[in-house]
Amino acid sequence: MKEFTVVEWTDRSVPMLLDLARTSHGAGGAAAKSEAFWQWKHQDNPFGRSYGIVALDESAGGDCRRVASVRMLLRWRFRTSAGETVRAARAVDTATRPGYRRRGLFARLTQQAIADLTADGTHLIYNTPNAYSLPGYLKLGWRAVESRPIYLRPLRPLRMALRRIRPMAPASGALQGFFDSAVMLPWNEFVERHAVQAFELAEAWEQRRRRAGLRTVRSQAYYSWRYGRHPHATYWVCPVWMPGQANSILAGFAVLRPNIRSGWQEAVLCEIALAEPARELGRRLARRLIAYTRADYIAAHFARGTVELECLRQAGFFRLPNRGMTFAVRPLAELPVNPAAPEAWDMTLGDLEVF
Repeated sequence: MKEFTVVEWTDRSVPMLLDLARTSHGAGGAAAKSEAFWQWKHQDNPFGRSYGIVALDESAGGDCRRVASVRMLLRWRFRTSAGETVRAARAVDTATRPGYRRRGLFARLTQQAIADLTADGTHLIYNTPNAYSLPGYLKLGWRAVESRPIYLRPLRPLRMALRRIRPMAPASGALQGFFDSAVMLPWNEFVERHAVQAFELAEAWEQRRRRAGLRTVRSQAYYSWRYGRHPHATYWVCPVWMPGQANSILAGFAVLRPNIRSGWQEAVLCEIALAEPARELGRRLARRLIAYTRADYIAAHFARGTVELECLRQAGFFRLPNRGMTFAVRPLAELPVNPAAPEAWDMTLGDLEVF
């Protein structure tokens, strides 16, 4: 391993890191490895600039150093049910050039990341590894948590059956027409019209909703970054209004992203915020989602015991059997909760998708 030097990533190294990321992960979709996506994800994140280290091949000497491997971790913040803040990092964008694999670079960079993040006061690392990479994480001290279940609400079952035979290609323009634009708005247009109400409601919702574990710290800066500034995805908002106050007094909203998955039109339900944790209000919002979403189905994830999940179940959402998102954690410090317990996490697809 002496021919490799490990250094921190810099803005100047971004083109080389993107080249390596594209080689390992591809270049399409909402998570396309573009410079704009990298800046949004690793530099503009309101929780802080990402931690990252790079292994350089020094064997050629001089100016011929080559990026052999990269280990990036996205900064994040959670809050416990008791209001305590947990500093976290999400393992993302790990990549090793094909000619350098099976030489211990993954383990070396990960061990250094664990040491560095422990020293800077980070409490835990988490990620959603695939079946190929999970064993390597488990050897390095990660703990597998029960997979995050996905809940589905089919909207066009006949069309879904036909598209099973003739899948829809994710071509240019394929993400149009997922939502009724007379009722639902792109995030930035929604905020332009209803910013004060929307952010006040979202802040109040975080105080009033039933807490069910570690929850992303949501703020106006977070919402604006997460749903308003993504370079490759347009997020849509479905509002619900107080009775008799249509387009006037906001009672809640949901945030969704259009997506093509396995040839089907998928509406990814990322967030729900309500003026109060009332089941009837949640059911009203769920009925509007179903009525004004034109996709084949809606996919969601909310924690057990939350009002959001209760309302979706009553609206016909069901848990997708034998499917879910693999979730793993690596504690770095003593925590007020057991992060390996499924009930320790109060997450949504907004916390998990497109990273």
